[in-house]
Parts: sequence; C-alpha cells; structure tokens
Amino acid sequence: MNEETKNLICLLLTDPDPDVRRRAAEDLTDCNDRNVLAVLSIAIQDENKGVEDAVSRSFLSIGGVGAARAIVYHIEDENIAPRNLAAKLLIRLGENSVHALVPYLRSDNKDVRKLAVDILGEIKSKEPIYYLLPLLQDSDPNVIVAALEALGNIGSTVAIVPIGDTYNRYPFARIMAIEALGKIGGDSVRSFLENKFKEAFTAGNTDGVYLFALLDAIGNSGKR
Repeated sequence: MNEETKNLICLLLTDPDPDVRRRAAEDLTDCNDRNVLAVLSIAIQDENKGVEDAVSRSFLSIGGVGAARAIVYHIEDENIAPRNLAAKLLIRLGENSVHALVPYLRSDNKDVRKLAVDILGEIKSKEPIYYLLPLLQDSDPNVIVAALEALGNIGSTVAIVPIGDTYNRYPFARIMAIEALGKIGGDSVRSFLENKFKEAFTAGNTDGVYLFALLDAIGNSGKR
C-alpha cells in the first residue's frame, strides 16, 4: 500500500470534516485492496450521509466477492442504518454476494437468518437454493415465510416439491407457498394449485384471501 492510499485511509477514518472524509472515500474507488475494503466497511457507519453515499459508490465501483465479504458482517449490526445499507449494497453486488451470505443462513439470530434469506431472494441466483431449502423447516415462522418468498423469486423447479410439503406442513405459510409456486409455474404446479382450489370449493372454504391467492397463482403459473 502506497503512502497516498495510507493518507486517504487516515483522512477517511479520522478527519473531523465530512467533506474531507467524503473526498477520501471517493479517491479510494480504484483501490481494490483487502485493507482498503476493510476501512471502507468501517466507514459505512459514518454518521454523515454524504460520506455514506461516497463509501457506497466506492464499494460498488470496486465490486467483486471481496467487496461483498467486507460488507456482509453488517447484516448483524444492531444499528438499523448500516444493516439496511449493507443489505442494499449486497443486493447491488449480485451473485458476488452469494457465498458471503450463505454462512449467515445458519446464524443463531433468527432476524439475521431472515435478512440473509431476503437478500438472496432479491439477488435471485439459483446457486444458494440448496442452502435455502432447509429453512423451509426453520424454527421461526418468519424465516420459513421469507424462504418461501425467496425460492419463489429464484424460480427453480427444484423447490416445487419442498414448497408443496411446506404448504401441507404449516397452515400459516400456505398463502406464501401458493404465491411462490405461482412464480415458479409449470404443469405440475398448475395441477397442484387447481386441486387445492377444487378441494377448497368442495369443502365450502370461502376464505377470500386464500381463494384469490390460488386463482392468482394459477393464472401466473400458466404464463411460465
């Protein structure tokens, strides 16, 4: 690391003037160095919005797996601002974020697990699908629902049977399971949904939300 970079790091972390810190973050844009990424990660917590925006732009400009790994630990932050910013950046970094996020699917903190699932669902990469499927049996209902939504967004047919099993196992997750299946689509999904609609109609189930979800998903599944 050259002296100019060391000086920029010092300014970013210690200068009392937010404009100086902002310019330092901007000047670090082309420094694809692990130590620089670590410093930018610390600066995500800067209280000045201009500095925060500059740090975000630098991360996105540098990009890659290294940037994702430098950001991801913030999804455990108790402070909502860096946590949300980290989530947005990881989504923007796309598939480069996948491997950095996978360990957090096994976090002891249910909120961290859910956030990791939500981010992966926004990225829509099929790569982590086998890490997401076990979360359909998570101990926390919110994680299960998040996993259903993520799997629906990802759209892999591998998830069809597990989602169907989740529908049968957890009544609270049925609406989201239906929506997820509708997003994935295909003949088997359409058949499953039509059977559920017929069962509900025959049983006299007049739950409007449930019936509408089925009809909407049936319509969506036919578009795939």
